[in-house]
Amino acid sequence: MRTNRFAPDWPRIGAGAAIGAVGTAVVGLAAYGAAGAVGSLAGGDTTGANIGLGIAVLGLRLAATPPACWWLLRRAHVPRAGLATVFGTVGYLLLAPVAGSGDPATPVLGAVWAVLGGIAGALGVYAAGLFIPRDPAARA
Repeated sequence: MRTNRFAPDWPRIGAGAAIGAVGTAVVGLAAYGAAGAVGSLAGGDTTGANIGLGIAVLGLRLAATPPACWWLLRRAHVPRAGLATVFGTVGYLLLAPVAGSGDPATPVLGAVWAVLGGIAGALGVYAAGLFIPRDPAARA
């Protein structure tokens, strides 16, 4: 029986979307929480501390979100989790300008980032699924 390798595997794509959204939200909330704690301790005493904290949060989110999502994809037994993470990260970076500019700590923009993470996760899992043979005889 011949199958189309480009046919979407919807349950896995849905899992990728959920993992992308959850991973993005959890890392973002942890980063903003840590920055809020540091800012409350030293933000008023040091000139430019808020700018430095904002840059640190952005760097932390960009560095920590892909490994967190990779770990979650592995825990969910999604095949080719590493490749899905690479494709999802590229999609996330390409979609990032959609969020626009503004205060990244607002709840609305945080929700937008979570939705973009979900879209990127779904795209990553779909793209990685293109490299998995669908024919059971081809896997052996």
